[in-house]
Amino acid sequence: MDIHTGSVEINLATVQKFFEYYATSNHEALRSEVLSEGAAWIVPGNHPLSGVHVGLTQIIHYYECLAFADLRVETLVSQADENWAIELQRVQAAGVGGCGTVMTWLVSYRFQDGRIVEGRHIPTEQALADQFFRGFT
Repeated sequence: MDIHTGSVEINLATVQKFFEYYATSNHEALRSEVLSEGAAWIVPGNHPLSGVHVGLTQIIHYYECLAFADLRVETLVSQADENWAIELQRVQAAGVGGCGTVMTWLVSYRFQDGRIVEGRHIPTEQALADQFFRGFT
């Protein structure tokens, strides 16, 4: 195994750590254990949250904006290899402006040196995602 790749188990655990540390506001652990310096979160679409969010501060801001939607996420499939992890998620919005909206997302995470260097959110219905995000941001 190349020193720049991780194991399947480590990559899946790193994704879980990302959400655990975010939920407990442990930004130092996110910075030191999970995200690479200059990590990017890519969100497609035509809405206020779309674009490339670079670095811990911008990534945290993106997730804080999502908190207003009170999203309920169910992971349907989670897979990984030495460089990538992907999740297929069923997302239901219970909060402001999104009551009852259900979307399916593919989220990919790219790893380098054991840390996430890129997260990419890919909705299965971009028009629905755009409408939803315009409604509460």
